Amino acid sequence: MIGALLLSAALLRHLPPPATPLQPHAYAVAMAAFSHHPADAFHYRSFITSVGGHAFDISGGGGVGLSPALAIEGELVYGGTVSTPQFTFFEEQARDILLNGLVRYRAAAMPRVSLIGGGGYAWTRTSEHPVQGSRPALWWHGLTLTAGMDVTIVDAAHAALAPSFRVRWIDRPDAVDGGNGLGAFTFQVGATVIVR
Repeated sequence: MIGALLLSAALLRHLPPPATPLQPHAYAVAMAAFSHHPADAFHYRSFITSVGGHAFDISGGGGVGLSPALAIEGELVYGGTVSTPQFTFFEEQARDILLNGLVRYRAAAMPRVSLIGGGGYAWTRTSEHPVQGSRPALWWHGLTLTAGMDVTIVDAAHAALAPSFRVRWIDRPDAVDGGNGLGAFTFQVGATVIVR
């Protein structure tokens, strides 16, 4: 009996410690991106060209990792100004600000690839430069959806760096309601930094 107890004690010494369940952990995330905003087919007014073009956007927020595969994030996006010349008199301009809730998913088979999806609310500021007559800058708002992917190239203990791609859709007002012809989709290519 003493021999059996000694053998059991020896085996227990070599067993790995029991796995502790993963606790939710917080992290911060930031992205800088070059964005393309296609113009829509309709026109704001019969003599004004639909707005479209390129801009630089930034976003930031925080998240909570719920498991090795799943995390939820809050995101604030501040879009750059997109402008289109109108004849030789002025430029029609637009800027998007988005507030999103996102889900980040990373499959065990591809641990460096994160799929991102979610949605929220968007505000768009339209204006003219220089201002024509007494028209003030206008704000429009609507729902927004986001889908994208990050591919981690640097993954250190407390930070990660990943090239990023995002497609964003915004429910914009049409020409009758005062939209300036900016298309509903935005395409972003940039880099994401995660600090944990």
